[in-house]
Amino acid sequence: MASYEKLEDVIGKDLLSWVSYPTYELMKVCFVYPQYVLSGDELVPLDPGLFPSRGCICASINGKYDAGKIRGMYGEVVIARINKRDIGNKEEDHDDRYFAKLNPDYIGGEIELEAFEDHKLGRNLIQIVEVIDDADFAHPFKDALEAKSAEPPITDLIAVEQTEGTRLLRYGPFAYRFSGEGSIALSATDDYRQNIFAAETEIGDVVTLRCSTDLYGETKSFIKLSVFNALSRRASAAIDWMSDADLLEGLRNIMRKQAELTLSPAEISAAIKAIGESSSADAGFSLTEGRKERLRALLAKPDKALEYTEILAAALRTPEMSDRLMELATSEEHWPSVKELLVDRKEIAEQLEQEMAGYRAEAEEQRRQTEAAKKEAQAALADAQRIREEALGSAQEELGEIKREIAEGRGELETLAAAKQRLQEDAALLEEAAASVLAKYDGDARSLLENVLEGRLAGGALASAGTARGTARKTARSGLATPRMREDEEGLSPEQIVQNIVSSLDVGACREVASEDVANLMVCIMSGNITVLSGLPGTGKTSLAEAVAGALGLRQDGARRFTRINVEQGWTSHRDYIGYYNPLTGALQATDQAVMDDILLLDGECRAADGQALPPHLILLDEANLSTMENYWSPFIANSDDALAKPTALNMQGGESLLVPASVKWLATVNFDHTTEALSPRFLNRAWVVDTGATESVAPSFGEAMRRGSGFGEERAYSYGRLMAAFGPTGNRIEPSQRELLERVFSVCAEHRAPVSWRCQQAIARYVSTATPLMRALKTKGEPRVVDYAVAQRVLPSINGMGEVTRRLLEELKKASEKTLPKTCRLVTHMLDQGNDDGFYQFFC
Repeated sequence: MASYEKLEDVIGKDLLSWVSYPTYELMKVCFVYPQYVLSGDELVPLDPGLFPSRGCICASINGKYDAGKIRGMYGEVVIARINKRDIGNKEEDHDDRYFAKLNPDYIGGEIELEAFEDHKLGRNLIQIVEVIDDADFAHPFKDALEAKSAEPPITDLIAVEQTEGTRLLRYGPFAYRFSGEGSIALSATDDYRQNIFAAETEIGDVVTLRCSTDLYGETKSFIKLSVFNALSRRASAAIDWMSDADLLEGLRNIMRKQAELTLSPAEISAAIKAIGESSSADAGFSLTEGRKERLRALLAKPDKALEYTEILAAALRTPEMSDRLMELATSEEHWPSVKELLVDRKEIAEQLEQEMAGYRAEAEEQRRQTEAAKKEAQAALADAQRIREEALGSAQEELGEIKREIAEGRGELETLAAAKQRLQEDAALLEEAAASVLAKYDGDARSLLENVLEGRLAGGALASAGTARGTARKTARSGLATPRMREDEEGLSPEQIVQNIVSSLDVGACREVASEDVANLMVCIMSGNITVLSGLPGTGKTSLAEAVAGALGLRQDGARRFTRINVEQGWTSHRDYIGYYNPLTGALQATDQAVMDDILLLDGECRAADGQALPPHLILLDEANLSTMENYWSPFIANSDDALAKPTALNMQGGESLLVPASVKWLATVNFDHTTEALSPRFLNRAWVVDTGATESVAPSFGEAMRRGSGFGEERAYSYGRLMAAFGPTGNRIEPSQRELLERVFSVCAEHRAPVSWRCQQAIARYVSTATPLMRALKTKGEPRVVDYAVAQRVLPSINGMGEVTRRLLEELKKASEKTLPKTCRLVTHMLDQGNDDGFYQFFC
């Protein structure tokens, strides 16, 4: 194993490091603590004395960045690379021997940082997490566990540490979801066949990272995935988290492979035998010996007999089984027996006659009951007519009384009008008198009087503003129209909703959009938190967002279910486009009153209403990258992983906060030139980027076509719950042919130092699981088309860089996609053509 004793030994190496940031985030400095060097697939610990005297490198932040922006881009755990040997500190009285310049815009600078989640270590390490209470891992958890650390894990998979007697065990590996309250929900992974292992580790198996060289500082512990796999193979037993329902689904698949099985109880033994002889391919999942035993036990349980019978019956109802049974029954060999058994037997004929007699008697009874019900209905109709006549007479009397009251009210109004006229005349006389009095005073006296009056008015204005606190939410709801909802949405299939949207776009905006493109856009919007519309100026990004909102019935007059925010340069937080707490008035002060009103409305809905029954709310960030989205959209980036489960809290200062519900979906249009900001890897790792035409702009006549469209005034809205059921996540199951295509793309990216993060892979899996049945129902090209959309919209946007490494990556992606993924191939070809001019390759060009 290589030794690392001098600074020269780690130049250009990947160093697992902890970064400490100052409390004041506008400072231009941070401190990098390298603690491990990545040597091949091994992490070798570094001697703390390699970076005296505090064990760190003082990094001076250059360019347009500060400590707060660097923290947002990379976090606390990073991969650091030192590119320059001469980084010794020139100041003798400084505590740190080494001093380096850090600028993310400069490739090959003195020191570079890479976010841990974007490096391959994010998939090769498992973070060890401690929970507060002991947990029983024998079965899947219904409730989340409470973690000791309030910080979320940073690896794709985790292991849970727990002491049992004198043994320290690490249970895993788990996929997880971490909430802001410190709770952590665990689930098994398909890659491990939904098995959980309890591993005992030894010295050297665990990698511990500290916030400094201080032994008492904060730590994060990890174990290599390969080490955990080796330990799991030595574990005494695996804990199977696969449910009985999934096992019985495998039994259904096995039964379909055995065409000779029938519903006879005598065939249960044949089913048990079939289980023993079946393979994982027959069941559709890993069919271990332990799971075979569980299946045999399920068949032997009396309370499972009905379920087993239903499974066999479902298998026999399949077309191929029905054809097989008919073929056997009508064959020359079996037809005489069937005819004698079911047609010619006297007892069967007698039984049928008895049953028919019973049916005839039952029909006669039904006819009698129908006649009686008809007579009752006629009597009820007569009573209703009498009640109607009585009610009509009473209503006419009330109407006469109301007319008399209206006449009296008109008289009072005439009296008040006359009094108003007299008051106006008196006010005019008073104004004339005041003008004559003011004319008697010179300029100084008039100024003194005006100053006194101005002071009194200002005091009154402040008092009025103080009393306005707490009324903003009520004001936001004034004049609000109730959205008109579709009454037929429950009877519509997802593909019918897509076709309705396509038709609405054609009629309302004169815009022809393919049904598969609409289906893709709806799955992106409903399965994530934000969808970015990218393309050259003129490709119709903004008009497409507005048209989709109209087609969904979100732009009804007065209903306020669509908000357009025009982004400006220089925004640093959400308060720049919503508002803030004004301490002078003691109330919320709007930056943009329309946006503030919509956010206040959403806050009220989140606290009181059933969000599933209301329409979703679509917010468009137009020209979104005129400012850094990492800054002004940061609360929503932080909550993107949980956006489908809980609302986002916005801190408005002064103890005020507003809630934005999960039913809010964001769209963003972006352009790229010298006036715009780049989209950060952290943002792109959580967003869908839909290309609206990388090389072709919208025809000049489109604007005229928009004006000819009938609009969306009559379009009714779908509820958020119905759209989620149609286009929201349905799981992460990927078919073998789709998995093969995706693994080919992921492998190319990993081989060329651009691995696809676990978060991105999970998002793609959820997209493919949801979009595949929808695309099939629309009769598109099926599995390759779904994978093509997913790769083009989630993998390609994160690729950018200079030189041969990036060029070779794109060339290999082009080879891997040219026959099966046409959209991906077209976009990669465009990236290569644009990058060959200056050597810089990027998606947004």
